[in-house]
Parts: sequence; C-alpha cells; structure tokens
Amino acid sequence: MYKYLLLFLFVCYALADVHKISLRKRVNKKWQFLKQDKSNPELTYKFHPRLLSNSGQQSDKIPIYYTYEGYTIDITIGTPPQQFEVLVDTGSSDLVVQDGSCKDGAEGAIPCNDEKFDSSSSSTYKFITTGSNEYYNYIIGQDTFGDNGTFLMQTSNGTFLIPNSRFLQVINPFGEAFGGAVLGLAFSSLSITGGYPPLPAAINQSLLNPPIFTVYLNLTDQYDKGGAITFGGLDTDNCGQIIAYQPLSSVTYYQFTASGMSIGNYSNTKSFQAISDTGFTAIGGPGAVLDVIAKQIGAIKDSEYGTYTIDCNAQIPDFTVTIGNYQYSIDSVNLVTSGAQY
Repeated sequence: MYKYLLLFLFVCYALADVHKISLRKRVNKKWQFLKQDKSNPELTYKFHPRLLSNSGQQSDKIPIYYTYEGYTIDITIGTPPQQFEVLVDTGSSDLVVQDGSCKDGAEGAIPCNDEKFDSSSSSTYKFITTGSNEYYNYIIGQDTFGDNGTFLMQTSNGTFLIPNSRFLQVINPFGEAFGGAVLGLAFSSLSITGGYPPLPAAINQSLLNPPIFTVYLNLTDQYDKGGAITFGGLDTDNCGQIIAYQPLSSVTYYQFTASGMSIGNYSNTKSFQAISDTGFTAIGGPGAVLDVIAKQIGAIKDSEYGTYTIDCNAQIPDFTVTIGNYQYSIDSVNLVTSGAQY
C-alpha cells in the first residue's frame, strides 16, 4: 500500500470581542465533481495564481486532488438570515454564494447547488452592480453578514453581525473552478466588489478588537472536529505560548518572507516568499525543489499529475521552515495522506 505525499498547510496564524467558531472538515464538492471527469486533462488541475515560483516551470498548475478537502463554517446573510456553509479561505478576499437565479452553465461547469441567496427576502439587502469573470457571471450585493445569535457560528460572546458587507452572488457558472460558497478572509485589495467584504468590513467598523483572527486546522477524519477559527483574539486552547509576528511582504494575500527550509539532509537557506492559505490544502512550490525533497525521503514522482507516492511504513523526517527567528517543524503525520482517499 502507498500513500500520496501531500505537504499540508497546518497553521496557527493570527489574523473585537472574541468569537470562536468550530470548523468542519469536509470534501469540497467542486473538486469531487471535477475528479470524476478524467477525459479532460485540464480538469485535473487547479490553476493557482497566488503560488510564487523562482523557476520557469508552471508551478501554479496544481493537481485538483490536492485541494479537494476544505474547512467550513456556517454563516448567514441578510435579514432575516439565510444560511450558507462556506469554505474558509485566506487566499481570497470575497464572500461568494450562489444567487437565487443561479442556472447551470456550460457542459463541464460545476452545477448550482441548493444553497442560494434570495435577495428579495432580505430587508437589509442593497444591489450594487453586476459583473463577470472567467468562471461565472455575478451580482455584487451588500447585506448583513453573521450568525444572528443562532448556533450556526457557535460564538462565545453572543451574536456576531457585520452590517454593510459586500459579497458576490453567482448567476451563471461556466468555468470549472467554482462550485460552492467561499468566505474569503484576505485583504480588500483583492476584492472585486468595490467595497468591504465581511472581514475588512468588521475591522473598518471596529467590530474586532484587536483586529486579528486565529485559525487552527485539525488533522482528522471526523466531519465536526475540523478545528476552530477565532475572530478578535488568539486561540488560547490550540495555539502555543510563544506568539511570533512576521511582517507581510504584500498586503494582498497573507504573504511573508521565509528564510529557509530543511528536511533530512537537505537544507536551503535562501529566502523565499510564502503564502498562508487555508483554502489550499497543500504546500506548493517549484517542481525542482519538491523533487529534491522527494528524493530525500524516497518518494516516487508521478509525472502525469505531479504527485509523489511513498510507502506507508517509510520513516519521514520532519519538514522545517524558518520564519523570522523561529523554526516551525511539520511532522510526517501532516505530510502524508492515504492514497485510498483518491
């Protein structure tokens, strides 16, 4: 038996009033849907423009089964509240849901699902404009984001409502990369709404004090034990005592400079740019570097899909990344996932 080698992203990073919300770990329907179609080679990849590369290779072309798992929470939009399960994604900034008028697009596109936003039923909704991108046509709307005091977000201090939050309502998906609701938590500079998505809106309205959030992603097979996201404070239950802050090199994604990495006998002390992205369940990088790492641990590369397999009983050393004055080690449990899942 073999396992697929995945360099999983497990971070505890700080991103008022403390609102702690349980995360779910689940299969992302959009990637599950895409995996079923092996006839189209383009459907086996997720184009990931935020990955940085120092090589000439197409390192932004990532196999879809790297990204098929996700961590989600329930949120509400509107008055009265309409419920949505959303993928928590620090690699994008917009809240994206399907509009009530959503219709299935072209062949090969992800179909609409049952969770759709009905703007006519919300007394606090404001229409902004319409637009389109390579994946779908959309409406830009503005409404109240939150939990309305229900169990949905499981906050510790009651209701968490963010008025005047901008979001996208998908009308007609025609690209293969959309298929569900996403809560983007990156900076508003990446937003296409022309306003403030939920997290920037909360900070702009001084609803989070301090203006940070913490994400703890749990390695588990249990749907309801995915970890936690804490708005307005640190997760003291899951994070360690030493809190280190690292300056961002770009106020877009959560991008910062790492000063080295090592695994086994391989060490690289050259600085590089890294991005913390909860919506992307692997650690990606230039193929040449990943090949060296794979050689160190005895993994075999599948050139067709860019994946690596390794024996289940292999002894894998920790993968260590240097950020600022600290070294962060990722053990083998978080580097390997069972091939049976694929």
